[in-house]
Amino acid sequence: MVSLLSIRATPTGLLRLRFKFATATAAEAVQPAIRAVGALLAVVFMPTVTGFILAWAASEVCVAIALWIAAAREQKIDLTALSLRTIPQRYADAWTFVWSTNMSGSLTIAGKQVIILLVGTFGGAALAGGFRVASQLGQALVSLAQTISKAIFPELVLAKDNALYIARRMANIAVVAGVVAVVVALLGGRWALGVIAEADFSAFYWAMVILSIAGAVELVGASLESLLVSAGRAGTAFLVRAVPTALALIFLDASIDWHGAKGAAFAVLASSSLAVIGFYVAILNLSEIKIEQKTGGGAP
Repeated sequence: MVSLLSIRATPTGLLRLRFKFATATAAEAVQPAIRAVGALLAVVFMPTVTGFILAWAASEVCVAIALWIAAAREQKIDLTALSLRTIPQRYADAWTFVWSTNMSGSLTIAGKQVIILLVGTFGGAALAGGFRVASQLGQALVSLAQTISKAIFPELVLAKDNALYIARRMANIAVVAGVVAVVVALLGGRWALGVIAEADFSAFYWAMVILSIAGAVELVGASLESLLVSAGRAGTAFLVRAVPTALALIFLDASIDWHGAKGAAFAVLASSSLAVIGFYVAILNLSEIKIEQKTGGGAP
């Protein structure tokens, strides 16, 4: 309930639209700060699941308040302008954009949390626990990819003709960062599993490496997905993400039977790879349509 009431896409969007990334980052830093303090208080005064949930809830509320205050300082918030009738009338594709982007966000959750739950359903609690730890370490790049995707979106919207060039540059940088991350996972992953969890979790080393590769793929695809959305193809981006996610969920049981945690990690990797390939193909088609329109060789 707290997470739903603390949705902060609007103030974050207002700050990014005005390129106030430093202000947005400072406001978002409230969350980990409150979470850390709350966790310490929970350890001392309420060392239970409820204590930590309260700490997490407090951090969500505080970061939402901080972002709204920061956004209000940059622009007057006119609540009378919010209308489910006038906004769609002014922007014809408003509802398509809203549904597509929100469903894409839900798919991101399904791709991470639901798969972990299903791993536990099909493989048992021990497998779910190990896969969860491996996923947290291996897919850290996914969080970075989401941050990059949100940050680059207003840049792509304003760039228009140069959007493809910017997205390509970001994808090239992401390739380098992804390769470095995978190498770090290969060299230090087993040690990290032992330090953060226990020596027994070293059995999930290869699952973590596979998931780190999936994270690197997502990092490369972040700018491509943002490019599609900025070009008014939010629905296409959603479908490209939805089909591979659905396939991963369908074949997850068989993947676990095939190779346990590594099989589940391969399902995640396949889903990410298919999605990024789909983004790339959709962008190629979009580029061809624009070329035809400029040369008069195709239908408008």
